Formats: sequence, C-alpha cells, structure tokens
Amino acid sequence: MSDIEGKNAEAKVSIENPHGGIKEEVEEVIPMQKLDKDKGISNVGVSFGYTKNMGNYESMKIQVSLHVPCYVEEIDTIFDFAKEWVDEKMTSILEDVSEELES
Repeated sequence: MSDIEGKNAEAKVSIENPHGGIKEEVEEVIPMQKLDKDKGISNVGVSFGYTKNMGNYESMKIQVSLHVPCYVEEIDTIFDFAKEWVDEKMTSILEDVSEELES
C-alpha cells in the first residue's frame, strides 16, 4: 500500500448505450491531501450501477465509481463523502439521460 500516499481520488463514469459500445466514458481526478505513508493508509471505494430496460431486448447501463485514498481512522468519513459524491453524480446523469430519451 505504500504507493497510495501520493494518489488523488479517482472517479469514473461510463454510459453504455443500448446498441452496444460505450456512449460516454469520463475519468476524473479529484485532488486530495498527500498522505503520510507512516500512518495507516486505506482506500475507500464506492460504485453505483443502474441498468434501464429500453425495450426490444436492449438496455442502457450507467456506472459511477469513486476511489479515495485516506487514513484508516478516516474511513467512515471518507465513505460518507464518496457515497454522497457518487449518488449526486448518478442522480445528475439519470436526469440528463431521461431528458435525452424524452426528446
């Protein structure tokens, strides 16, 4: 785990369209504090997925994940942060996709 001390949080969003292939895939780096490798270091990850049946044996799949390096004593706080971030991102994407499908 010693290589995690200098890492930033990494987020990934992907939307797979109903006709196969990736419609959109975005990776984002969220700057975080530099961690001291002499302290207990961990990595918290949260991933949400949603699959929408589009009918006619087609579906759209959306995945949002965030992985955040942190100190062991911060795991619960960082988990709450990551869960809220992923939930907000997923909600935003679902709203955008719904608007796109309606038009």
